[in-house]
Amino acid sequence: MAAEAACPATFAALDPYRPHRKAPPLPPFFPAKPTPAKHRDSLFVYLPAQSAQIAPILKTLLSTASRGHRVFGHLPGLPSSERESLAAAGLHLSPTPLPLDAMTEHARLILAQGGLGLTSTALGAGIPLLLLPTDREKRLTAEACERLGVARVCAPDADPAPLLAEMLENHTAETNAKAQVAKFLNEYNAGTLPPLLKAIDGLLLFTTN
Repeated sequence: MAAEAACPATFAALDPYRPHRKAPPLPPFFPAKPTPAKHRDSLFVYLPAQSAQIAPILKTLLSTASRGHRVFGHLPGLPSSERESLAAAGLHLSPTPLPLDAMTEHARLILAQGGLGLTSTALGAGIPLLLLPTDREKRLTAEACERLGVARVCAPDADPAPLLAEMLENHTAETNAKAQVAKFLNEYNAGTLPPLLKAIDGLLLFTTN
């Protein structure tokens, strides 16, 4: 977490060093405006294939795809033979990381570990998350997101299937999650940043407004 402490570029509400700063951090850096939410129909997944949870996660993703949900993303370290097998079963997995605009254009929900960069991008695009944190930094980010109501968090030893099904198939749960993300962005944009940071914010931060 040394880099985040020395050179932050994140939402202040997710900043683990927030109580110790004299000034708010710069906002996240984003490459472009997201595509309107009407085009988002998929689950985006970004999880290391070496994760201890990968076996139940793959089972969950295959079950999700079998119920008609489009699943796409990148699993770093996944052997090509296994990726091809999963592709035959309906998962759209890239052998290389996808550009951020591909994620923000199509994802209605993001399944990830809770890295600060991907999480900030998701929130900036108005996309709720299901987080499976595996280390202290990601747990801090995930806990902050859960307190804000913009993400659900699955414990390392828990099966993610029930939470994922709820967020994808329970209309009320999905609507509430999206509303919380929109509320977070509105409150962020209405915050009391210094004038210079507000000017930078207008250039760098995309919103769904």
